[in-house]
Amino acid sequence: PTNQPPVCNACTADFNRDNGVDIVDFSVLVNCFDKAGTGNCKTSDADKSGTVGIEDFACLKAFFGKQCVAPSP
Repeated sequence: PTNQPPVCNACTADFNRDNGVDIVDFSVLVNCFDKAGTGNCKTSDADKSGTVGIEDFACLKAFFGKQCVAPSP
């Protein structure tokens, strides 16, 4: 298997996992910004770099106001 880059979409930008990207997700990001993407901050590390940072903010910004729709099985 090859390493695939992380995918930024409405589901990965939904940091609190309530199926919508909104101000609550922004709050989660702010509380985790510049911290390790582990524990309570794991979902905020959208790019899976190990640290919550500007790339994760860019993902949230790109999908702000969108809904996370899980793919059909």
